Amino acid sequence: MFLDAHIDFYPPSDSPTGQASDSEMYLAFGYGADVIANVDGVRPLVTPRAAALIGHRDSDEWRDTGVALSATDALVVCVDVTIYNPLLDPDGEARRNLTGCLIDAFTARAAS
Repeated sequence: MFLDAHIDFYPPSDSPTGQASDSEMYLAFGYGADVIANVDGVRPLVTPRAAALIGHRDSDEWRDTGVALSATDALVVCVDVTIYNPLLDPDGEARRNLTGCLIDAFTARAAS
């Protein structure tokens, strides 16, 4: 499971920042230079069918990379839960409720 606000599926040459952090799922799925995407002769490092990319929020990024990502078997889920501040939850009740909701949501998705 890859939980991030960005998809990170840019080919390194198309990265908007020039950083490898824009390309980690692209590389993990076996695309790109052998030195990174084919470690020890294992390509892909992560089988797209076994991957779930959760939480992307950037519609411009989805426009740029979504078509290529859609051609894989990866599960892509657009979700925005909340901003959790533990300092405002001294007894942990909100944390337990939020965690329970997430577990229920992902369990229901996995069962379908």
